[in-house]
Amino acid sequence: MARRLSCLLCGLVALSARDAFAQAPRVVIPVLSTAPLFSYEDAPATPDADDPAIWLNRHNPRKSLVIGTAKDAGLLVYDLSGQLVQAIRPRNAPRVLPVEPANPVDDQNTAYGLTVVQRHGNEVFVSSRERGLVRQLRILPAPGGRLTYDLRRTFLFDTSFDLTDEHGAHYAWTPCREAVSEEPQSEGLVVDSANDTLYVAFETIGLYRLPLRQSLPALVRVGRGQLIEPVTSFGRAYRATPDEDEFECEYDPAGQPSGDDIEAPGSPANAGKFLEADLEGLSVVATVPGQTLMLASSQGDSSFHFYVIGSRKTRHLGAFFVDGVGDTDGVHYLPVAVSPRYPLGLLVVQNGEAPEPDDTQPINGFEFDGATQFKYIDFGTR
Repeated sequence: MARRLSCLLCGLVALSARDAFAQAPRVVIPVLSTAPLFSYEDAPATPDADDPAIWLNRHNPRKSLVIGTAKDAGLLVYDLSGQLVQAIRPRNAPRVLPVEPANPVDDQNTAYGLTVVQRHGNEVFVSSRERGLVRQLRILPAPGGRLTYDLRRTFLFDTSFDLTDEHGAHYAWTPCREAVSEEPQSEGLVVDSANDTLYVAFETIGLYRLPLRQSLPALVRVGRGQLIEPVTSFGRAYRATPDEDEFECEYDPAGQPSGDDIEAPGSPANAGKFLEADLEGLSVVATVPGQTLMLASSQGDSSFHFYVIGSRKTRHLGAFFVDGVGDTDGVHYLPVAVSPRYPLGLLVVQNGEAPEPDDTQPINGFEFDGATQFKYIDFGTR
């Protein structure tokens, strides 16, 4: 396989395979960190770093930019030295998902994850918060220099499963939910344009592979057959304990349940081996015909995983950690030498456990709710 791949791919495969199979996963040291962002619960426009995306300046790669989600505070744009160069505040935009009475806009019934199809710059895929669907949209120009869209296709995912345990017995299973009205949701989306394939990461289910064809109908039902890598809790027994308006979920619970607990049957026979929920960010590192080298972030243990994915086989190459990174979310790898500092390309990851401020007391009545940032990693010398 290595002969078919570029030198970049060979280096990454060798790095991950050596660490995965010869010893414990490697801890990679970041080149730099962006300044921490401090979030305050329920505060308006409070920044919270999430998914990064790297924009490549093809005319001058050293002027490439990192665009990071700040959630309610909009988008943050950084240069390659990690300095903030622009903050883009959120504005009203056309909705891509319908308003449902049981889950109005104020309850975040919104687009959650997004990816642009690189080969066709006018198409995007978006997922829905707390819903098991993904929509394919075509972006169109509108009067006044604005943009609109039309709906091309909806992918509706099964979020409940008929599984078989280690003894051959059938059981019904759905992932534990924090709230009764919530379905499992996906955030990580990425398209391998060279192989016309959409990859979708459902946080508490796993990684899906969906071939894209013009002949697909307007509504595509997605079942377990397209699930190529389940998370380690998939199909397992769990206990849901009420906690105010939500539930606390414990897989493979011990001890006796209380009267209000919900007990769900399960089996380890269907669980994955590597990705601990929530499964979050995805990034296509490189492709050859029929194969994709994928990087996925596993929030449950803050690890990162390399996969080689083909039409019939998915192979886990290995995992690594990033020093100082915890509760990880989004990830983007750009396999281009944007500067001598990044000879094998730039990896940017979200860090959900950035250094906290010296004073974490409430501000204007809003409670401190954590610190986040982005970290830049170079695989060439670290």
